[in-house]
Amino acid sequence: MPGPDEGARPAPVPRPRQRKRDLPRDHLGRLRAPGEPDAMAHLKHAQREPPAAARARDLARSALAERRFFEAVTYCDLIRKDPVTPEAERPLWRALAQVAAGLCHLQRGNPGGAQAVLARAARGLAEHAGAAPGLGAEAVAATVRTLDAQLAHGAPVADPPAIVLGEDPGPGSGLPPGERS
Repeated sequence: MPGPDEGARPAPVPRPRQRKRDLPRDHLGRLRAPGEPDAMAHLKHAQREPPAAARARDLARSALAERRFFEAVTYCDLIRKDPVTPEAERPLWRALAQVAAGLCHLQRGNPGGAQAVLARAARGLAEHAGAAPGLGAEAVAATVRTLDAQLAHGAPVADPPAIVLGEDPGPGSGLPPGERS
């Protein structure tokens, strides 16, 4: 008769658990196996040590224009949460983050997820487009409405468009030029 330890499974080897947010990601933000190259390591650094407001705005603008939508989500959220961003602009930056998230879903081949997020983004842009007049949120809203309509009718959107924001003078951009500090 075998003893109590014979035939028993060996004790599991303890391994440090990695949180999902700490795992490496590819250029579209999809999770990769531990040890693989992390194309989004710079975003993790930006979340730990957020860039200055002007730099975050430049990074968000370039990420949207260059169709790096996963990155754009992070930068738009950093701007929204930055204490120097005026309260009136924060919902607009949330809507822009939703636009980027919806377009990221399209890049990943998930039109259903894209449509759900883009519909929320369209509502947010419609409600808050005037918060930063120089940003061009009206043009972004028109693009989002067009995409949402295409997706609602089942039309394939193979290549999401770049989002080009207007020149944004930075925090307080909703103020007339003479009143900005």
